[in-house]
Amino acid sequence: HPVLTNYNLSINKKAGNITSLNIVMISDVHMGTSVKEKGIDNMVTSINKLNPDIVLFGGDIVDESTTTKLKAYSANAFKNIKSKYGVYDITGNHEYFEANLPETLYYLKKGNVRVLQDEVVKIDNSFYIVGRNDPAATAISKEGVKPLSEILKSTDRTLPIIVLNHRPANLQEAENEKVDLQLSGHTHRGQFFPNNFITKMVYEDDYGYLKKDDFNLIVSSGYGTWGPPIRIGTNGEIVNIKLNFKQK
Repeated sequence: HPVLTNYNLSINKKAGNITSLNIVMISDVHMGTSVKEKGIDNMVTSINKLNPDIVLFGGDIVDESTTTKLKAYSANAFKNIKSKYGVYDITGNHEYFEANLPETLYYLKKGNVRVLQDEVVKIDNSFYIVGRNDPAATAISKEGVKPLSEILKSTDRTLPIIVLNHRPANLQEAENEKVDLQLSGHTHRGQFFPNNFITKMVYEDDYGYLKKDDFNLIVSSGYGTWGPPIRIGTNGEIVNIKLNFKQK
């Protein structure tokens, strides 16, 4: 029973003619374990109720329990997501552990979800969405993960930069590159006690909101679960962010 978590943030940059952006962010769906056909439909309905300007998935949409049939079902369901600027996703560690990334990418594309793999896209000439590859790419597929500086080398740093990074790690790199907002998941907030103590030890921020000067980080507890379909002391969530930009 995912909850809705709201944030209201301000970025001290102009974003073209856009004064604010309504973002819906969901990470760690883990289709197949706790989220099946009905859960996918409920998720799409919940997203549309929030009237998003843009929808951002934070990786681990699939895992080792996701069948080809469920991927095909999700492709048709994701086509029904209504969003002004589209739907974007990145790879999480389970996209690689699941060992069939080409199939996953095929069905996401079929569902009108654009997967950003160490690449950046400029939206409405007003702001950037950056998608990072998960480090599991190196271990599983032997692909290297590009430095953020290389991904951002051709961007206009006067415009807002939003980074999707599955893990809330390497925060100093994002700060150094003047990222305005990073959205992450991966931790599940520990999913059940006492794992939350472990995630707090591993990550500077394992859940919620962190601000460091002009850098903002939001870490989601995820939508679904991995392994046993239970949560104790944590909630699955949909994250709704109202992002306000500097006025002219």
